[in-house]
This record gives sequence, C-alpha cells and structure tokens, in this order.
Amino acid sequence: MLSLDQVDIIPFPNIHIKLDTGLHRLGISVNDVPILINKLSANSHRIHVKSIYSHFMGIYTSGLDDMARHQADLFVTSAVAIEKALGYSVMKHLCNSGATIRYPDFHLDMVRIGCGLYGIWPVQPKVEFQTCVASLVAPIIRLEWVCENDTVGYVQHRLNRSSLIGVLCIGYVDGLRRHLNNGEGRVWIYGYRVPILSISMDMTMIDLTDVTEQVNINDQVEIFGEHIPLEQMARWCQMVSHELIAGLGQRVMRIFVAEEYAN
Repeated sequence: MLSLDQVDIIPFPNIHIKLDTGLHRLGISVNDVPILINKLSANSHRIHVKSIYSHFMGIYTSGLDDMARHQADLFVTSAVAIEKALGYSVMKHLCNSGATIRYPDFHLDMVRIGCGLYGIWPVQPKVEFQTCVASLVAPIIRLEWVCENDTVGYVQHRLNRSSLIGVLCIGYVDGLRRHLNNGEGRVWIYGYRVPILSISMDMTMIDLTDVTEQVNINDQVEIFGEHIPLEQMARWCQMVSHELIAGLGQRVMRIFVAEEYAN
C-alpha cells in the first residue's frame, strides 16, 4: 500500500495522498485508511501531509449521480478521519472539469480544471461561459480539378462530378482520424462546410467544388474552431473532445493568443 521506510532520504517530506474511491486506477483503497492512519501517526515527526484527493469514476451524465455521490461520501469520510488523526487541516480536492460544473457541493478546498481551461466541458447542458478557445487550422498545399468518375485518395473515393480537390498539410499522424473519410467529416473555408474525402498519414483531401470564392494555395482551412465545433469534429472522429485534443501530434504548432488579440 504505502512505504514510508525511505522517507528520511526525502529532503522535504511533504506528501500528497490519493485515495481510491472507485476508479481503481491509482491510490490507496478507502478500506486501507486505518492502516494508512497508523503509518502516518508513526511517522508524524518526519512527514507532513499537504493534500488528500481522489478521482471520480464517472460524472458525465445524470445516470452516474448516485455513484458520484457515493464516491464523494467515501472520500470526505476518509479524509476527515485522516485529518483527525493528523491533528491539522489538509487541502482536499475531488472535482475535475466536468465535476466542477455538475457538483458544486463537492468543490471542497480546490478544483482541478484541466480540459476546462480550453473551454472543453465534457458535460451537458453547457452553460454560457463554456466556449471552446481552441481551434485547429491547416493550409491548402495543392489544388487540382479531377474528372468525374475518377477516384481520390487511398480510399478510392469516386467522384460523381468534376471536382476541385484541395490537399491540406495535415493527416492522421497529426491527430485526425480516418473515420472522417468519404465525406463523413467536414472542414470549413470561406463560409462553407466542405467534405473530407480522404485522409492519409501527412495529408488530407477535401472537396472545394461548391466554394464560390476564389480558393488559393496557403489558404487556411478550419478543422475545428469557431465554425466547426470541437464536439462535432470529435463525434465525426468517434471520440470525445478532450481525446481529440490530447491526440494532436507533436508537429502541430501550438500558438497561444493573448485575450486582447483573440478577436
């Protein structure tokens, strides 16, 4: 469960305790809290507990509310018992982004806003401030008219008309998913949502035929952002929003924009 035998070699033995209240990924089982308290008491002269925390196993729908409340009760009961044994108050935290919205009663001493910092809130319904601040764009690197009945890409998407095909400098190595092939996904340019025809490792082919504005090499195409909501792109990719964000490849350039320049 926990070894404090080597605590003397830690220069500043401040510790943070994670309790397993049901996720069963990391942490000390709440069933072992009495053993933990004994170990902490025996080593109270050389360690200091800074925080106690846990992680919800599910908070995304109302159907999980009873489970979440049970976890919260287990956590608070265990944390209070540890504090009582220690003889001092400890910072307690439990809520991630979704739980911060859905369970204000469980905010305790702090909350852990992760994907919520980017406006990604994996719960419904959304509230006014839940606006995604992240966007992904890619440049057009090639334009070509392709004849009717010809095929496009490895998926051999067959064209039912003469079509203007744009090639984007982004592919599945950068985090896109091949679920978007054959028009299953869309991207945005000049007011139009245009179909994705084929995604390869480094490039993506899109159908620009219906765009009435002049399209040029190096024009930026929105993968997700203001006009293609991140949640919509994630659904097309058959994943959740923060999974899509986390899966963006290392070569995708991250540009952080100050608020005063965001518009």
